[in-house]
Amino acid sequence: MFSKTSIAAILPKFIDKSMLALEKLESAAVSKTPIDIQDLFFRFTLDAMGEAGFGHSIDSLNRYLLFFLRCKLEWEVS
Repeated sequence: MFSKTSIAAILPKFIDKSMLALEKLESAAVSKTPIDIQDLFFRFTLDAMGEAGFGHSIDSLNRYLLFFLRCKLEWEVS
């Protein structure tokens, strides 16, 4: 259920992932490197929901996800 207590319990996970996403944005800004913001938000959502909803760290913000890229390409083709 979405009670005040359950939301408070998962909030730190969202804050941690938000800070990591912000670090990626700051790094790209400093180096003047273009960034795919949709990909960043996808990875943030995947990581935050993986930990908050399933108790599993996917860590997609720190890893190149060839598997997810392959799935995305297969989805777009079909």
